[in-house]
Amino acid sequence: MTSKRALLSALLLCLSALGGCATYVPPKISYDAEVPPLPVAPVALDDSSRPLHVPPLWKPTLGGKSAEKEKPEPVSRVETAN
Repeated sequence: MTSKRALLSALLLCLSALGGCATYVPPKISYDAEVPPLPVAPVALDDSSRPLHVPPLWKPTLGGKSAEKEKPEPVSRVETAN
């Protein structure tokens, strides 16, 4: 019987505390009434995409020995390659 009485007392205490908090009404404040507009983003001058890496320009080799011209016949070309 004492446990029922203690449970009822605790329930009454919790409900009265919750009821007291529920009667509080916060003041009416408009937080977002005067929000300044976002600044205008600058426009890019060139909208074309650019490559991430540009390889160096090709140039002829300087000096060295020139290669012999390959023979037009297939058999001789294979023999030259091997």
